[in-house]
Amino acid sequence: MIEKIARERSRCAPECAKLELRKELKLSTVEVEVVGEGAEIVGVVEKAIEIRKDRIKDSKSSIKVAEYDEIWCVVDAERKIDNPSWERGIDRSSANELLLAWSNPCFEYWILLHFERIGRSFDGYHDVRNNLKKYITDYQKNLNYFDKLAPRISIAIDRSKEIHRTQWKNTPKIIDKNPATTVHELVESLFKIAEITVDQFLERYAKERSR
Repeated sequence: MIEKIARERSRCAPECAKLELRKELKLSTVEVEVVGEGAEIVGVVEKAIEIRKDRIKDSKSSIKVAEYDEIWCVVDAERKIDNPSWERGIDRSSANELLLAWSNPCFEYWILLHFERIGRSFDGYHDVRNNLKKYITDYQKNLNYFDKLAPRISIAIDRSKEIHRTQWKNTPKIIDKNPATTVHELVESLFKIAEITVDQFLERYAKERSR
């Protein structure tokens, strides 16, 4: 399977930006495209559509190039008042069969779930970061914390699913689901491509780090 991930440059945190999990799983068929600084969801989606069109064109002229099986857009909702194009981006992605790994209000909420199950609403990125700093005191977007997060990845997945199940079952609009994230779906997709379970990965990861 060949998978493409388009993500925002400035709003995406280190685990996503560097995709350490992709490296750990040795997924050479997963490609990452960084979309312009501060791009809103519409910009990310439009870029993903353009990428797919270019790939289809290239695949027809070269036997060495294959079309993408999946394209994921990694986006942050931020505060509703700050993102008026959100619904338009959601509709556009759905119409073009793109997959969304969205976080509301921001990707840092996914990181926070590695340490704490918290379901109260957040007032944007800074609010989430203040809670996250209880566990990662030096947290900054441009630093890599994968070794802190990897051992807790199954916990984060379970908590993310549980938040959706218990808090947002009857809430149709993503923008109203604060806090929530579907980054766990992208993570599970990577494990599926690698043909390894989370438990198997954690066992291997622990052995490699203990050497």
